Amino acid sequence: MGSRAVGLRAAPSVIIVAARGWRAEGTDMTTRLGVRLDSARRSRLDEIAQSKGAPISEVVRSLIDDAYEDMRRERRMQAVERLANLNAGDMPDPEELARQLESAHDPCGI
Repeated sequence: MGSRAVGLRAAPSVIIVAARGWRAEGTDMTTRLGVRLDSARRSRLDEIAQSKGAPISEVVRSLIDDAYEDMRRERRMQAVERLANLNAGDMPDPEELARQLESAHDPCGI
């Protein structure tokens, strides 16, 4: 299947071209991404790929996955911090809480 360019974004050291409809044999890859790197970044990427014994495309996918998980972890930690800073007051023990909920919400009215 061929590819069709759908976007172009430029920065001083990086140019990204996205294409849809590309599929490698035996994969579910449907988007091709072309990235132009300065020589320092390309050297770093080559060194990472060589140390892992993996193709550059696999290294880039792995780096994206790692960055995404880092972002999700940070968001979860921020949510925990927000919850920890809530002033919920003293919570009753489970039996007392059950009595309070039962008296506030008639269980037979369901």
